[in-house]
Amino acid sequence: MLFRLIAMGSKALEEQGFTRIQWGTVKAPMPEMGHVIKTSDHLWKIVSFIRSINLREPTRRRR
Repeated sequence: MLFRLIAMGSKALEEQGFTRIQWGTVKAPMPEMGHVIKTSDHLWKIVSFIRSINLREPTRRRR
């Protein structure tokens, strides 16, 4: 899911039926970055880095 969020942005995922969870004071949607990150390998490295510094367990959609 993190891969698609970075590549597509939160607005595109919301259009597919996913719910956006706001954390902290961030109110803006996540912009898509697929056009900036040139290879899927590079994007997977970014996802791995984010997961390595995030100590919380990933949560599923909240209701």
